[in-house]
Amino acid sequence: MAVWRVRRLITLGAALTFLAAGPCPAQHGVDLVPFFGIYVPTTSVGLAYDSCLRGPGVWGVCGTEPVTLTPGPEVGLRLVARADASIAYYLSFAYVLTQTVYQSSNGLDNTEGGDLAHVALADAGLMFNFRPGADSMAIFCFAGPSVVMRGGSAFESDYLTLQPAGPEWGVHAGIGVRFEPFPKLALRADIEDIVYAFGSSVTGVPSPQNAVNFSFGATVAVAGAKH
Repeated sequence: MAVWRVRRLITLGAALTFLAAGPCPAQHGVDLVPFFGIYVPTTSVGLAYDSCLRGPGVWGVCGTEPVTLTPGPEVGLRLVARADASIAYYLSFAYVLTQTVYQSSNGLDNTEGGDLAHVALADAGLMFNFRPGADSMAIFCFAGPSVVMRGGSAFESDYLTLQPAGPEWGVHAGIGVRFEPFPKLALRADIEDIVYAFGSSVTGVPSPQNAVNFSFGATVAVAGAKH
């Protein structure tokens, strides 16, 4: 069922792109936005069993510690279909490489075991330009639904109890700015907040989950008028 929903999201994005690329007024067009950034989780994703010395040479489980994901590098691609000077629709995909971190019994951050994790993100939504008609700089906001999928060795570990890898549905919202130094080429910076995994049933895991995205990219007009 989850795979079918993701396919429906992709189909919706393709339809929006087709509509934007057809005959339309001068402000219509399609932009391709490759980007990179940093993904910053702000909530824990599970629990780690904490071992301690119970007696001479005797170790045992003496509690749990919250597990978080470290901020990780992100790469991605956005497809933006501009309906007019103010409104645009978009579909975005991104990939993040990260790892788990938690405090051990000595109070130090512990990343032993190479518990790598990756996060795949898919967003769709509506973007509103606060400065339609501005040639050099645009300020915009955007919001819509998200799909978050997580995996990697961290989510297969025997000593970590983590939020299920996904996919998880959520929502996102953000703001951004775009500078246009050249015709049909602009630079874009975004800050985005993602809220997902509502109704988690894993003990000790906050619900919903939250993460913040900081990204920077280049906007290339591939169809229609310039930005």
